[in-house]
Amino acid sequence: ESIIRYIEAQFEATLMEESKVRRNPKSPDFQTHACVYMLSPDIIIASNGLSLVDRHVLTSLCSRVNVIPCLAKSDLLTVRQLKSVRSLVANDLVEYKIPVYSFPEDDDDDEPLQADPDAPLPLSTFVPFRLVNSEVTQVDDEAIFTGLVVDNKKILGREYTWGVVEVENTEHCDFIELKNALFGSHLEDLKLSTRESLYEKWRTERLM
Repeated sequence: ESIIRYIEAQFEATLMEESKVRRNPKSPDFQTHACVYMLSPDIIIASNGLSLVDRHVLTSLCSRVNVIPCLAKSDLLTVRQLKSVRSLVANDLVEYKIPVYSFPEDDDDDEPLQADPDAPLPLSTFVPFRLVNSEVTQVDDEAIFTGLVVDNKKILGREYTWGVVEVENTEHCDFIELKNALFGSHLEDLKLSTRESLYEKWRTERLM
């Protein structure tokens, strides 16, 4: 509820600015354009899908912000488990009509082209994004992201007895895809969705 209150407070700030006789042309963008929602694979497996709490929170958040579901600690999942967890999440999002952010594809994707095995996959196929956290070092009760040194190169990742999981390796997790979408390819669409859909819906409810 505190997150919802914060987002609505930002909406309120925008509404107040719009209501001024003389608006500030340099008024800052108050809005929260995306919410990265972390899901626990363990809970999904135990619940055979989204838990009641996750369903409730996701439904509430989706009414006010563009929600992007992600899987935490995905490096602990086997290939089979990852496929199963993603399927369970996707099915529940449809069954319970939870309107998470839908990544629009380029217009060119609608054109009938020959299949290119090297072409990037649509972002919608990554939902929920599998994420991995880098190793941290505790310094005075504070977690510091120190990363690892592999082949004389510092990387963000985690080291196991069987090898290293790299945060920025697209074969290991989807961090790069998510980062590029949030701060590059889909940034403007996220802003547009906030403005034309989420904010306008709240504004209508607020003024009724």
